[in-house]
Amino acid sequence: MARATSTEPVILTILDGWGNRADTDGNMIANAKTPIFDRLAARGMRTMLAASGEAVGLGPDQPGNVEAGHRTIGAGRTEHQFAVRVNAAFAGDGPEPIADNRELQDLILKARSVGGAIHLVGLISPAGVEGHQYHLAVLAALMSHEGVQVWIHAILDGEDTDAQSGADCLGEFLHDIEGADNAQLASIMGRRYAFDRLQREGPTGLALKAIAEAGAVAVDYAVPYVAECYEKGLCDADIPPAILAGYGGLRQDDALLLALLRADGAAPLMAALSGAAETSADGVPPVELSAVCSLTPLAYPLRDQIPSLFEEARLNGTLSEALAAVGKKQLYLCDEASPFALGTYQLGGRPAAFEGETHVALPSPKRQQFEKKPDLAALDLANETVSAVKAGSADAIIVHFPNVGLAARTGDPALVKKAVEIVDKSLGKITAILEKRGGTLMITASHGNAEDMRTDDAGKANARNTRAAVPLVIDGPPATMANIALKPGRLEDVAPTFLAIFNAPPPQEMTGTSLLVSNEAEAHEAV
Repeated sequence: MARATSTEPVILTILDGWGNRADTDGNMIANAKTPIFDRLAARGMRTMLAASGEAVGLGPDQPGNVEAGHRTIGAGRTEHQFAVRVNAAFAGDGPEPIADNRELQDLILKARSVGGAIHLVGLISPAGVEGHQYHLAVLAALMSHEGVQVWIHAILDGEDTDAQSGADCLGEFLHDIEGADNAQLASIMGRRYAFDRLQREGPTGLALKAIAEAGAVAVDYAVPYVAECYEKGLCDADIPPAILAGYGGLRQDDALLLALLRADGAAPLMAALSGAAETSADGVPPVELSAVCSLTPLAYPLRDQIPSLFEEARLNGTLSEALAAVGKKQLYLCDEASPFALGTYQLGGRPAAFEGETHVALPSPKRQQFEKKPDLAALDLANETVSAVKAGSADAIIVHFPNVGLAARTGDPALVKKAVEIVDKSLGKITAILEKRGGTLMITASHGNAEDMRTDDAGKANARNTRAAVPLVIDGPPATMANIALKPGRLEDVAPTFLAIFNAPPPQEMTGTSLLVSNEAEAHEAV
């Protein structure tokens, strides 16, 4: 049967954690079976995109991440991420010094006026990817010096840092706040409890009980507790919640400040602590707080309910806006276990959809067993895409597969291999319908991770995001793609390239350019 020749619909699949690396040692992309991706890369057009550091608005040599990657793809340009802006504020550079922040001053005033304490939740981590312990120390000192009792809920990293580096980091943090007389450590736990990316009730419920009710094992000293957990084989991210002697939980009129650079993983915890959740988690009733705030914006709908110290400026001229301008019907598909990438980051701070734009988050009923079966809603996302193609209900379809990135952050190479293969199987379903009905498939990634999971001297696999380039593969009707090639680029070039397939002009705000070229010599660097 001859292949269909229509270039529409155009489908963009974004695979978190799918970086490029030639070496196969610890490369779980290369070590997995990916017949569909390999076939598409061989017959279609392929190149590499810079997806880290300044190419996605982060600091030099910073690894890429979900937020920076998706935001850059959706905007079609490189915008400074919150990390750059927040770091400048804490360093006293630029127009927004943290000590002068109005939201912070208001939070302190509200708590002090009713005699409440401020609960500060943040990462004990020097990595500066999703949070930084320096920010936590500065905030604790500022609020303590205002005469407010500060209870610190310290969340250990272990993903963007060495797996068992938290004890040393915690010791340094406690040294940094020695002069803050009113600041005390209240609780300690691993990030997989407080900031579970899969938003599961079990881990989040344990974190909630510790913070809200002081409902956890009590210890006299935090660092020895962490060391004892190490002796049991636990890593920082998996350390169970514990409270420090003297902590009694959240009280009425207390205030709460979440101090993260990326607040998406904390959404379930913040919803429960702030009373924004429709039901209390694990039987923990919400406490009436005097104020709740976040260092950076939370995802919708919490963004409308909880203010942030640093607001996000809305981005105009995004991919979705450009598609709406030329009358294209858009469908955005994501897994409800990871809804922020398409539902928040790609929209550039816009809460509402354009006419003809539909967002669907599919349930992933087996996410409680993710550590054994990382399928989530991958096959359902593929089936939903197939249904949309058959129905002709969308001209542009953007699909987010978070599986590989989420699996890689667990540090389990075998799990990552399973995730890679289920995503490849999902790509196969999408490819099959496009070969029959017509259309174009673009495959890229938000950042690298799974391509470099080499083990350290202790035998622990790398779980950190990387600075690797990511692939861009385009597979379409041979007749329309015969004389076209791809040149290397950056993630900001994905949106203009996507629009070029529609013959739609990119908005003037986009600084990225189409990577489609007619002269193959111009693409000689493509891999």
